[in-house]
Amino acid sequence: MTDTDPLVPVLAGLVVDVVWFLDSCEDDEVDPDSAVKMMESVSWVLTRAAAGPAATGS
Repeated sequence: MTDTDPLVPVLAGLVVDVVWFLDSCEDDEVDPDSAVKMMESVSWVLTRAAAGPAATGS
C-alpha cells in the first residue's frame, strides 16, 4: 500500500457527488444537454488522468 495525497479522496468524492447530482436532477433543475456535456467532460478528464502523465502532458 502506498501513501496517497490527502486531497485525492476529497477530490474523488467531489467528482462522484457532481456526477451523481447531474445524473439524478430533474430537467427543470439543470438543462439535460448541459448535464450530459458536463458528465462527458468529467469522463474525458478522468480517462486522460487514468492514461498517465504522457496523455495529460504533465
